[in-house]
Amino acid sequence: MKVIAPCPLTGLYSNIVEYADPWSSGHSYAVGDNVGYLGMIYCCVVAISGTATPNIDSTHWLYVYPQEPREWASNTLYAVDDLVLCKSTDNCVYRCITAHTSTSNGLPPHDQPITNELTGELTNSTDWLYVRPSNKWAMFDGSISTASSRSHRLAVQFSASDGLSGKKINAIAMFGLIGSKVEIWCGPPSNVNYWYKSFNLTLSVVDNWHSYFFGTIDPTASIFATDLPSLDTATISVVITNDGGTASCGLMAAGHSVDLGMTNCNAKIGIMSYSVKNTDSYGVTSFAKGPNSKKLSVTAIIDNTLLDSTYQTMASLDATPCAWIATDQYSAFSLFGFYRDFSIEVTYPTKSLISFEIEGLI
Repeated sequence: MKVIAPCPLTGLYSNIVEYADPWSSGHSYAVGDNVGYLGMIYCCVVAISGTATPNIDSTHWLYVYPQEPREWASNTLYAVDDLVLCKSTDNCVYRCITAHTSTSNGLPPHDQPITNELTGELTNSTDWLYVRPSNKWAMFDGSISTASSRSHRLAVQFSASDGLSGKKINAIAMFGLIGSKVEIWCGPPSNVNYWYKSFNLTLSVVDNWHSYFFGTIDPTASIFATDLPSLDTATISVVITNDGGTASCGLMAAGHSVDLGMTNCNAKIGIMSYSVKNTDSYGVTSFAKGPNSKKLSVTAIIDNTLLDSTYQTMASLDATPCAWIATDQYSAFSLFGFYRDFSIEVTYPTKSLISFEIEGLI
């Protein structure tokens, strides 16, 4: 049983571009150039200086993802339904719900006081309504249901040192994955390939000829690596690949891995459904499908010499969302969430039994 407590990341880079200059007819574009057109971002794959717009010229342009709105600015007139990106605070998108002009000393939407608490909506002020995290930062917002996505290849890079304590990051867990392969590198500037691990997300179980010819591929949605080396001045790079499709990650948790003992064979994994069933007076039943989250029940055995340190670790993680890994054998027994309950039973003179009840987040 292992837990990864996410830590602040420094030196973070992503190949997701939030905004690109508008496409211009007749302008010369080189391979790798990004342009904005009709609210979408396109990447040049073949050098061109033609007049065909990116949305119809698939030979020279590759659609990447929707373009983010402009960054919020002071002394600016905003109309109802205008969208802004708050890069200076929480990297989230907000929609204007009251026409106004932002003042020179005004606060961005994220920092404005909450004045509409009874509407049921995530309203930060009478002027703005929270919409979503930006595509670039969605995979770091603590929610699996909001994902960062990019055509074909999604890449991020960050320092291997904890941005808060300076400790070395030695583990990564990723959830809500869409793609064919995940690759992770860790190494100093002089040898960025010092450590490398790859994960195939499209492996399927084939135990008979019928499965070989007619079976479907059940993609893996989560991976974890808990053996990254602790190196000074190291950089960690993560690449999600999906040739011919969209590469996506719902959540990435990078931090320090702590061993909480050897998982027993009675581990249980289940689902908490938030769908609603309604039956009317005529007995007709309808369903309003909602999201669901995992729940995990695990017992593990620890040495009594580790009892005090394990208790302190769990106490420090109270009300802290973490990545929990019950076993390396099945990715289904990993989730991102918080522990609802835990207890330690001193069962034997040298061994103790620790019980976990963990609830996943959506």
